[in-house]
This record gives sequence, C-alpha cells and structure tokens, in this order.
Amino acid sequence: MDITEDMVRTFCKIVQDDNPLHFGDEEGNVMPGALMVSLLFSNPVNGFFIRNVQIKFLAPIHFPTKVKIYRKVWKATDRKAGELGEGIFAIRDLTDGIIKCKGTGQVFRPTKRLMETFETGVDRNFFKSSD
Repeated sequence: MDITEDMVRTFCKIVQDDNPLHFGDEEGNVMPGALMVSLLFSNPVNGFFIRNVQIKFLAPIHFPTKVKIYRKVWKATDRKAGELGEGIFAIRDLTDGIIKCKGTGQVFRPTKRLMETFETGVDRNFFKSSD
C-alpha cells in the first residue's frame, strides 16, 4: 500500500489531528499513529471483528512510502458466533524493511443480534438511560 501525503492529509483532516510532526518534521513527514492502527486492524477477515487489541509502535513511518500490512488469523472457524480465534498484525515499511507497528487481538464473528444492530443502525434503547 502506498502511503501518500494526500492520504495522510485527508486522514488528519477527518480526525482533526493538526500535530506539526506529521508534516515537516526534521526527519521527514511522520504518519499518525491512529492511521497506522486503522490500517493494522482493518477487517482481516470479512464478517469478523477484532477486540482486546494490544498494539506496539516500534518506529515512526515517514512518508511518502510503501508499506506491507501483514495479517495472520488462526483457530478461526465460521461454525458459530462468539470467540473464534486470535490474530497477529504488523506493518512493514518497504523503504527500509523494518516492522514499524505490530499488534495482537481476538478475532470473532458477532452474534446475529449484534449484526442486526450494525446493519440497522444504533440501538436507540442503549442511549435512553444516559439522556
């Protein structure tokens, strides 16, 4: 995947991150950690979700660059909803070949009720007690 200045600027605008480190650091432009996380844990297996995530940032990613996103899921089965497996995830910067970010998480298929909530929108009853 190409990490371009336009991609990072768009992401920073969306999340309202105006840290000057991202554009014009003395060592070059530094990719936001939140963007690294969003790439790292973007849907590794269709229909599954990740939770209980642990992330380690090992080094900054300076852009523009190319990265390889590595996802490995094991013990995953689609027979029933609930806990299904574990996964490891990493981002390697292809400019220098170094892994810059890695993480682990539980991969699961949500229950039918949870999927219906995602498909139809927010469960309004959830917010009634906090209004």
